[in-house]
Amino acid sequence: MSLFGVTLDPIVMSIAIMCIGFSVDIPAHVSFHYHTSRSKIATKGTSSNLSSASDDDGTQFRSRLQHTLCSVGFPVIQAGVSTNLCALPLAFVPLYMAQVFSLGMLMCISISMTHGILVLPAMFCLYDRISNLSQRCISYIRKQKRCFPA
Repeated sequence: MSLFGVTLDPIVMSIAIMCIGFSVDIPAHVSFHYHTSRSKIATKGTSSNLSSASDDDGTQFRSRLQHTLCSVGFPVIQAGVSTNLCALPLAFVPLYMAQVFSLGMLMCISISMTHGILVLPAMFCLYDRISNLSQRCISYIRKQKRCFPA
């Protein structure tokens, strides 16, 4: 916010405290739905063995990510856009507190939406690939009987 000439004062601090809650909300929903999608997909029967690790071709990961984004993607966009539309008119009120509140909310919600819709799925993808690679390496080492005897 310092790029916009806002200094640290009690108003900015109270807005920052409110933004902490908003910034955690959207990524928490995305993470929760991704975490619980394993059991929801298992009950629908789309994968035969979901209790094991991810498939080599990544079908389990793709179905979990697709389920997550289909479940919370559009509601996240709706919530972010509606919150931003509600905070936007305050930017035009000639009152310092209203302008700072509007700026803080717009930045917080926009960054939170970007993080929940783009960054977290990319991190899930990276984690899935690293997990698959490490499982293949451990499996190879066990087959060679160099280490980790079965």
